[in-house]
Amino acid sequence: MVGPRATSLTAPASTDSSGEAGLLDRVGPGWAPLGVVAALLVAVTIRDPHQSGSWLVCPTRALLGVDCPGCGSLRGLHDLGQGDIGAAMGHNILLIPGILFFVYAVFRRPGSRWAVVWGVAFVLFTIVRNLPGSPLAA
Repeated sequence: MVGPRATSLTAPASTDSSGEAGLLDRVGPGWAPLGVVAALLVAVTIRDPHQSGSWLVCPTRALLGVDCPGCGSLRGLHDLGQGDIGAAMGHNILLIPGILFFVYAVFRRPGSRWAVVWGVAFVLFTIVRNLPGSPLAA
């Protein structure tokens, strides 16, 4: 039975013993994915993916023999962590636009239109980078 007062479907903000809001409540949930990306960037900067065997093989390349839209991203992230933007873009031209879109998506929550645009871009990029003699090959 529903009482006379409506109940909220959201959880109350967590507070510590002093009544202050918790860290996640203060900074918002959008920072968590960025923290994961920052940790990945640190890991890729420390362990160089240019060295054979330092990271796993791309499953798409291993199973299908084609470069996926993400092929070259680990090497690109390593170069980006070293401050070499040109080399990062050379490994995967969608890397920096993809990072910018990711940041935008985390904080702005774009509609399905942007997801479709990126989906089409990834499919076209995959096709073009796998054409014989393509300059976009990983």
